[in-house]
Amino acid sequence: RVRLAGMKISRPPVSIGHYKMVKHKSDKGNEENPHRFDLLVRTQRSWTQDGMNSLTYALLAKELRPLYTNLTVDI
Repeated sequence: RVRLAGMKISRPPVSIGHYKMVKHKSDKGNEENPHRFDLLVRTQRSWTQDGMNSLTYALLAKELRPLYTNLTVDI
């Protein structure tokens, strides 16, 4: 969605912007969606009309952190 809107994604160097996933078993009732990739393709066609770009919100706080910006909003 960010790239589709023409914005750039910047990533920190691997030396500070890396992570490891905690291994876990699949959650019951939260099975892998076999159509997940179809949903991603559909997003490329419908993202401008899905409501996210017309959402009304109030910005309550903006906190600039070294690796990210935290936005607190009221919807």
